Amino acid sequence: MKYAPLFVVVDNDDNEVKAYELYEDAVEHAKDINGRVFVNDEVGGMMFDAKTEVKTEPEKAKDKYDWVTPDMFNDTLETIMLENLGTLLHVPGVFEALSEHFNNDVLQRLEDERDG
Repeated sequence: MKYAPLFVVVDNDDNEVKAYELYEDAVEHAKDINGRVFVNDEVGGMMFDAKTEVKTEPEKAKDKYDWVTPDMFNDTLETIMLENLGTLLHVPGVFEALSEHFNNDVLQRLEDERDG
């Protein structure tokens, strides 16, 4: 089953420009066009400001969480991910993205094991 890319770059008129599997690639493109990066609805539908890489949400939520820095968010996310490694592969698109990213490493390891 093929999943939609996780990150979509939109311009200032909210027109979709291009979709990416890697957040860093999406942010780089968004910065070039002064756009934003949108996380696909299947993954949670959150909006990110590509210029500052700070999460922006509706004003009510923004005020509630304005004390959270990107480093705080990323550190906590990393901790949660490490605590939930078994469930991460069930998030739509994660297994596929990891398969593509580590494709050469997997094939090399299998070849080494076969020849080893």
